[in-house]
Amino acid sequence: MKMIWPLLLAALASSAAVETPAAAQSARFCATQRDLGLYPPGCPPAARPRPTAPRPPARPRPPRRPASPTLSRAAIAMRDALASVSPNDWLAQSASTPVDDRIWALGTDDDMIALAETGNARAQTLTGIALADGRDGVARDPAQAIVWLRRAADRSEPRAQARLGYAYMNGDGLPRDDVQAVRLLTLAANQGSAEGRVNLGILYETGRGVPQDYARAMAFVAFEEASGELAGVVRLHSDSIYETGEYAILLRSDLKGRGLGWALMQLLIEYGKAEGLKQIFGQVLRENTTMIAMCRSLGFRVEPDPTERDLFDVTLPLDR
Repeated sequence: MKMIWPLLLAALASSAAVETPAAAQSARFCATQRDLGLYPPGCPPAARPRPTAPRPPARPRPPRRPASPTLSRAAIAMRDALASVSPNDWLAQSASTPVDDRIWALGTDDDMIALAETGNARAQTLTGIALADGRDGVARDPAQAIVWLRRAADRSEPRAQARLGYAYMNGDGLPRDDVQAVRLLTLAANQGSAEGRVNLGILYETGRGVPQDYARAMAFVAFEEASGELAGVVRLHSDSIYETGEYAILLRSDLKGRGLGWALMQLLIEYGKAEGLKQIFGQVLRENTTMIAMCRSLGFRVEPDPTERDLFDVTLPLDR
C-alpha cells in the first residue's frame, strides 16, 4: 500500500499539468455563460447574439387582374384600322359608310365583338350601330344595341352619343326621352358629329326637349310616302351673329345617287338666302365624289382642307 499512494499522486500531478487549449476553454465557458444569459467581456464576438431588426408587416398583395382576352389577327387588324381613322373622317360617318365597311371587311362579326369587349370605344360604337340597323350576318337587336352604345357613350365617344341620342329621340330600344336625346346629341354635336348636329337641329326645329328655335337651327326632313320611314335630312346651324351657317346632310344609304340630296340642298340654299345669310359651308370626305360633284354644280367653292388631307371644305356665298 505504501508503494501505491505515491504512484497515484504522481499520476494526478501529471494530469493536472496538462492545460486545456484556450479556445476550447473559452468556447466551453462562453457556451455555459450563454446558456445562463450572461456574456462577460472574455467571450468572443461569435458567441454573442446579433441583434435582429423587427421585420415590417407583410403588405397585402393586390388581387390579380384577369388576363385580357387574346385577340385574333383579324381583330388586331380591325383595332389598328380603327385607330388610323382621323377624327374628322370618323365623325363624318353615319350608318353604313365606306370607312366603316372597310373595317368590317377585315374580320368577322365575332372579331369585332371580341375587340369591343376589350373596351375599344370605336369597336363598341360599330357593334352598337350594326345591332341597331342590322347588317349582313348581324340580326337587328335594338335592346342589345343600346348596351354597346351606352358603353361607348360613357367613354365620351361622339358617334355613340349621337346614335344613343337618336334612339332616345325615336324610342328605338328604350323609352322615348327628348331631354336625354337633347343632352346626348348636344354632346355629340359639340365634338363635331355630323349625325349629332343634324338630329339636334330636328329637335330645335320641332321644339322637342328644347324651345323651338328656327333661327338657331333649321332642318328639312324627307320621309318615304309609303312607309313613313326617314329617307334623308339636311340641317343648317347658324353662327351667333347669323351671318354664316354650317350645313350637314344625311341620306339613307339605299337612296344615295337618286337626286334626294340635290333636292334637299337646293331647299336649304333657298332657305339660307331668304334668311339673309351671307354664306353656308360644310365638309365632305375626299372619297365622296358624288357629293363633291353635286356641290360644284350647285356653285360651292371646293378646296382641300388645310389640316385634314381626307376632307374638302365647301363654301357657297349667298350674298352675290
